[in-house]
Amino acid sequence: MHEEWQTSCKNGDTGRKIYNIILSVSLRPTNWITEAVIFFSQHGPCPAYLKRFHLSDSDYCSCGGIGTALHYATECILTVPRHMRKPVPNFEQECLKRVANNLVSRHKIRRIVKFIIENRDLFRPPYPSTFQRAEPTSSKLPDIPLSSLQKRKVYDALNGIPGLQVYLKEEIPEHYHIKQSRLTLPILLVASKNYYIKGVSLKKNYISPPLQMVDIYGILCELLGIQPLPNNGTKSITKGIVALPYSTANELPQSSIQVTTSICVILYAFLHKYLACMA
Repeated sequence: MHEEWQTSCKNGDTGRKIYNIILSVSLRPTNWITEAVIFFSQHGPCPAYLKRFHLSDSDYCSCGGIGTALHYATECILTVPRHMRKPVPNFEQECLKRVANNLVSRHKIRRIVKFIIENRDLFRPPYPSTFQRAEPTSSKLPDIPLSSLQKRKVYDALNGIPGLQVYLKEEIPEHYHIKQSRLTLPILLVASKNYYIKGVSLKKNYISPPLQMVDIYGILCELLGIQPLPNNGTKSITKGIVALPYSTANELPQSSIQVTTSICVILYAFLHKYLACMA
């Protein structure tokens, strides 16, 4: 059997991805880690593998994409901090060959697969039978295809929310410079200048400087009490918006602050006099 595999690899396509990536088959032990073998052989907890062997009813990831190993490494919104560069269409095999031959990339694959295994329920859609195929156009959000009627219904529902400007893609103002981008979703939401958010974990009467998309991640992590992974967000903005869960200082009236200050001054004067007597 080993000789048949070796001959197939040398003569052409075998129809099995692992043999197209590893161009020679050997019976000698290799230094590949288990997670790398799972990734390149398309085995393991990936929904696409489970569906292929009738171990699951769906091959969808909970983000809306097809749950292949390459999807988790390049597109899935649940694994964004661990993403690699997405290969150019029709060059996936060449990209995987380079990853397979790079020790650093294989260690990155190990972290991705380990994360999937430890959180496998997170990647399974709750209702596979009602899930619709979606081809993500960016690493942030899946672009779920909508009919013209569905798009109009969503647009009309959102358009009535005060403080929110809603644009269909073809109606986006030119000065935004995103109208022709393939990454722009069918509907764009823009908060008005005086639009505000409120909640028990947000500071009251606080005016935030302009937020960038990368700042949202830090704010959500702060609200959820999660240690954020390295990112390009501005930490000072995150700390400014979120109130400490164990502090109500942002809600204290001015009189309470004055009383606290007076007590501190009295204690300081008493301590200073006591130390002078001791000297």
